[in-house]
Amino acid sequence: MTLRIIGYSLLMSFAVLIVALTLQWVIYDDWLHDPGPLRLVGTLLASAIAFGFTRHWHMQMREKELEAERRFQLIAEMNDKIRNALQKIECLSYGGASESTDGIHEAVEIIDIALRGMADGSTSVTASFNSTTNLKVSSDEIALR
Repeated sequence: MTLRIIGYSLLMSFAVLIVALTLQWVIYDDWLHDPGPLRLVGTLLASAIAFGFTRHWHMQMREKELEAERRFQLIAEMNDKIRNALQKIECLSYGGASESTDGIHEAVEIIDIALRGMADGSTSVTASFNSTTNLKVSSDEIALR
């Protein structure tokens, strides 16, 4: 990855060098008819600045991609841990009284639907709670909690 960034940076600095030398040749030799020495210091400085800027820009883009990848990995791990905990709750609640565990089953189902909605990338998840109240949860609200 770093070799590719250096390659892009070298290509950009070489392009700046060629353009600057071509412009010097056209302006001084062709238009002004003053075939003096090439002004290499400014041209090489511009080329070095282009190399540094391009390398820095690509390194920042790479860092953002790595950070996004880390966040996605963390979300996947959190999703897995939440699902495992919910499975334990579901298994433990089957041993209790049916009336007292109905709320737990419905809450687990709502959380499962919300997690599936987040994984699918949908913006909102609708589920019913106690068959009388509809609960609408947006993915932004889930992310804030």
